[in-house]
Amino acid sequence: MDQTSNSALKRNSPFPETPESQRRELTVLSLSLRGFARLAETAPATDIVEFLSTYLGQLEATSTTHGGRFVRSLGDTVSWVHGTVRADHATRACHTAIELTHRIRLLQAGSFARTLPPLDIDIGISTGLAVANDFGAGAGIAVIGDAVDFATHLRSLNPVYGTHVLLSEPTIQHAGKDLFKIREIDVLQIRGQPAPVRLFELMLPQQYPDTGWLTEFGRGYDLFRAGLRSQARLVFQHLAEIVGDPVSRCLLERCTGPRRRQGD
Repeated sequence: MDQTSNSALKRNSPFPETPESQRRELTVLSLSLRGFARLAETAPATDIVEFLSTYLGQLEATSTTHGGRFVRSLGDTVSWVHGTVRADHATRACHTAIELTHRIRLLQAGSFARTLPPLDIDIGISTGLAVANDFGAGAGIAVIGDAVDFATHLRSLNPVYGTHVLLSEPTIQHAGKDLFKIREIDVLQIRGQPAPVRLFELMLPQQYPDTGWLTEFGRGYDLFRAGLRSQARLVFQHLAEIVGDPVSRCLLERCTGPRRRQGD
């Protein structure tokens, strides 16, 4: 390719060559409010606008504190990227998720409790190589890579398991299990991924104040993964009824029903 053609390609690239535009390891956090689209069709427009304004302000303040950068927003769905400045991006993204869920719960329980019903929070966090370009102050950052798409996919799986924050395995490897309450909850064959993907839940303190039953869950999960569904069913049924664990309830249904691939 001659130099003129190469220059033209660079001009047409979505990421102009700058010192900031390069492939790097990043952690992407994707967040949305479950049921918000349906609510927006019925709630007063002024309440929706006021809530979104306050909600996005809370997101920005929390994520910025932990070194996150805004990627994009579409209504209540927001994406942030960690890793453009600090190396501990996976750990900071997990801290961001915990604080965000707490802040948004307080927000919904405050002045908006009279006008809007509570909404569930769904977060997906994925770590991987991506191309990032910083367009400068006020212009935001653009990111392209599997980590972005996978974070979005993880976020969409939360309603299936009754969870609020799902993590990719590379995020766990970088953040470290010792800093957070984390459990593996499934292994999925997800379209576009060459190998089965291990799925992890970041367990929120407000949702799981007592986690003494996790050892029993781990035993049931090992039985489930080994194909011993009748034995796993007894464990999950106990946890679903006594503890009220939503993941156990989901896996209990899987033990009694046909095998299916949740990741498709």
